[in-house]
Amino acid sequence: MTDLFRNLINFFSFPIHKIFTISTCDCSDASKDLKVHSLIEQSARFTSYETSFSLDRKKVVLTGVGIRPANLFFQSLFRNSPIKTTLPGSGKLFAFNTEHQTIREYCRKMSMQHPDERVSFSANGQHSFVTTDGCSFREISDLREIFGPNTYQITWQEIWDTLNSQEIFLSPLLPLSFYQKLKSCMRLDHIVTLPGNDSNPVILKTIKESQLYPHLRELCRLMEQQPEQVGLSAIQAEQLSSMTLYQIGSMVVKREDFRIFVDDKMKIRSRMPDQKDAIRLINACGIRGLSNTNPKWNRDIIKEMFKTALFAAEKGIVLFPAVGMGVWRGDPDLYWRAFLDAIVESDIPLDAIFVNPGHQTSHDGRYAGCRGEEFELILNEYTTRFEGDVKASFKLKKIQNLFAQQTDIVQFAHRLKMQYPDRIVSLLNASDPDVTLGFHVGEYVNNCPHCSTTEENYTAIGTNGLCFEDISAVHELNKITQTA
Repeated sequence: MTDLFRNLINFFSFPIHKIFTISTCDCSDASKDLKVHSLIEQSARFTSYETSFSLDRKKVVLTGVGIRPANLFFQSLFRNSPIKTTLPGSGKLFAFNTEHQTIREYCRKMSMQHPDERVSFSANGQHSFVTTDGCSFREISDLREIFGPNTYQITWQEIWDTLNSQEIFLSPLLPLSFYQKLKSCMRLDHIVTLPGNDSNPVILKTIKESQLYPHLRELCRLMEQQPEQVGLSAIQAEQLSSMTLYQIGSMVVKREDFRIFVDDKMKIRSRMPDQKDAIRLINACGIRGLSNTNPKWNRDIIKEMFKTALFAAEKGIVLFPAVGMGVWRGDPDLYWRAFLDAIVESDIPLDAIFVNPGHQTSHDGRYAGCRGEEFELILNEYTTRFEGDVKASFKLKKIQNLFAQQTDIVQFAHRLKMQYPDRIVSLLNASDPDVTLGFHVGEYVNNCPHCSTTEENYTAIGTNGLCFEDISAVHELNKITQTA
């Protein structure tokens, strides 16, 4: 048992009021417990999945600012090249104006020729606009007023390492050979974001009748007539062809290194290169259009998604938001039970699992009206059910519910990484299936504002906007793992 795990388990064993009664001089373990609790207390409070702050006593959401920290990063990163990104307010999805392979080659060249050269950016002198209180429009002549005067620095070698850190993990429900064929067809059919919407999600087999996607149409024909040609058994082909692309998207998990540009107050960090501050970002999604999918497989799909995400975390500390229970209105009774089932069934040597289960109000179901408080009820139910199972109980005790503290897990993850730089700290990014199965990153981050999802907010404040699959070359390098 690692020292950190022993300390965290001791921490979990004390109610909050008891922790405060322990003197730090009683014993070293108690001191370390208080240190972990202090990191929670120091982190910003979580109010919703929008990242917000105050400007002249008015509320500003991060995605209501015309230039975000990530935009400043990209401007500096590609300042000596023709590479640019679409900007907030453009009405376009976040994208680059250059082929992704060209971007990768540019990063490779710079990292080889100037590995220690620093890419530096700040808000100093930057002009932009901002919306306050959700409606008022205001010009900002110098973004230092919002993001502060600090300069963030990162080397080309660190950037290249970030690209090469990306890996893909497949749920056991999605065979590797079929996934590779599916992605190849999507590429040939120029699919970036998945067709369909929440009220009308696209079932895979219906694509065979579409005139828009000839390569996917042929894949669907083979699934029906010769499933072995696409790496499937007849039963697998029947099941997958009857699922929506959104359900299949929940079977894919990505991970890559992620660095956060801002602090708790949304000020750009003063960073020097070569710090061990890279969080492991786990990109995974719930099921969009849940009420319009065949519920037959949903519990297994979501459970295996969580198991795959835990596998991608590998070890150390992992932090979870309420995946799928925000704008997609997922049922906590489905998601949290699938999450806890995944923890009980997984044998991943994690030290601790932190969860902030806060989400938008559940509209229906057993926990209608809840906003995350139901997680503790379900967790207690599982704790009681498995109290005679030593192994399962041991795993469940690794979970720390942050609902009462309302901790911002992004900033808490950064603090944990800085406190324990040699340990893996993983943060789950509740992504869109356009990110996991599709060929996109950042989704609607260019909307002004786009407030309520982790994908857009994480892309606005960190490095993951660089991690498109063709920039990371994750398929070319065959960095794809089929989980058992």
